[in-house]
Amino acid sequence: MNLYAMHYRAASGVCHTYHILASCMQAAFDTAFDIAERMAAAGGFSVKGLAAA
Repeated sequence: MNLYAMHYRAASGVCHTYHILASCMQAAFDTAFDIAERMAAAGGFSVKGLAAA
C-alpha cells in the first residue's frame, strides 16, 4: 500500500488535503475522484504520491 495526498480547492476558496492509502496511483485517483464529486471540488483536484509502505 502507498500513501497519496489529494489536494482540492473548495467552492469557498479554501484548500483541503486528504490522505489516501491505496495500492496504486490509479486506485488513488479513483478514490480522489469520488471524494471530489461528493465535496463539489470547484477548482479541481490533484493527487501526488507521498510514501510507499
